[in-house]
Amino acid sequence: MAVDKTVGTTPEEHPLMSNKTLRAMYSRMVKVRAMLGSTRRKKPGMDDVACWVSTLAGTNEEDVVFGCREDQALAIARGLSQVTRKDTIIQGGVERLYAAIGAARTLRGSRLAVGFFERHEVEKSGWVEALRYAVELPLIVVVLPRWKGRENEGDLCREARDAGVPGIPVDGQDAVALYRVAQESIGRARAHGGAALIEGVRFRLSKGADKSAVASTAVEELGKYLLRRGVAKQSWMNSIAS
Repeated sequence: MAVDKTVGTTPEEHPLMSNKTLRAMYSRMVKVRAMLGSTRRKKPGMDDVACWVSTLAGTNEEDVVFGCREDQALAIARGLSQVTRKDTIIQGGVERLYAAIGAARTLRGSRLAVGFFERHEVEKSGWVEALRYAVELPLIVVVLPRWKGRENEGDLCREARDAGVPGIPVDGQDAVALYRVAQESIGRARAHGGAALIEGVRFRLSKGADKSAVASTAVEELGKYLLRRGVAKQSWMNSIAS
């Protein structure tokens, strides 16, 4: 095995996630967060970039993505230099879901559609009903965490399963866990196994727990993971952030 100059050693590859993929995800997360700027960043421990980048890491330019945020940030999250004509920002959760369903119906081969939704958008009337039309389609529905107010973790996934779509709740700050769930769901969709819903949830602390456990952002946590596994050097990470 060749020595990776990024790390200066020969790091052990994860069987389900290559070191190259991990570094690419970290780089994209840093760039997306920098582009959105400090005025759009949430408090420490409340960051959506992991949900964007981790779930899009398994997509390619032939796939169709429906976002709910800045289109250029969406392109960076996909690893593209610019927005493609296939990427669309549509306001309104129900409208965006129907648009994604319509696109998924037209796709051929192993192509798929991905739709991103704010947590409050999926509580609108008609959203679950629309989801029933997605059951057999190559569609990945990603619901971003609700960082403020009450979080009814699990309710949305149960509703999805009742509609016939597998629903998987994942820690919205854990880039690696999100990637693994997304890869399984994407592989299933490409193999004509139908749609899936990935729900980013907020990590909850038990009473009296150390709040510093979630004081860092998803980017910082992924950086610690890369350093711990020898996947990247601190100097390389500094160069990405500069």
